[in-house]
Amino acid sequence: MPDSIAVPTGVQPISFDVHAVRGGSPGGARDDFETMIAQLAAATTPNVRSVAANPGDWGIDAFAGNLGGAITVWQSKYFMPVTTKKHVQQVEESLDNVLKAAVKNGHTIASWILCIPSSMDGPMTAWWDTWTKAREKEHSLVIQLWDETALRKKLLTDRFRMKCVVGLGSWVSCRQDLLGVR
Repeated sequence: MPDSIAVPTGVQPISFDVHAVRGGSPGGARDDFETMIAQLAAATTPNVRSVAANPGDWGIDAFAGNLGGAITVWQSKYFMPVTTKKHVQQVEESLDNVLKAAVKNGHTIASWILCIPSSMDGPMTAWWDTWTKAREKEHSLVIQLWDETALRKKLLTDRFRMKCVVGLGSWVSCRQDLLGVR
């Protein structure tokens, strides 16, 4: 695999199960994963912000851009240990909600990124590939998937590590937690 990132000998691979441990409950795991996604988005894209659910977050976990114009949205879904067709409705509703909120609140969605800490099984992957192509055409937006493979790659790149150290100050803590090291 020429596109893979090597993990040095003695370093454990990143495990997203840690969110369940740290979160202490399914809701806590979702919140912890969402926080990590916002930090990763901020480390890889300028001017990323989160929207607090008060009472709702408009379908936005993190975004870049201006809420008076076009935005990129990161949507996190803590689907573990595998993403299957039982998750289709949640994915569809997430995109529908963010698009409806955009119309209601005067912004547009240029890009929507679904972030999941697992891989999709075969039937879900086939559904995703067909669904995203149709939604991109229907809504004139770009849809991306940050699954466990893409997330690990982003978390292990030098570019991300440098931005975390300089910008977030939490790379060591984040890295230790994701690796299960204390």
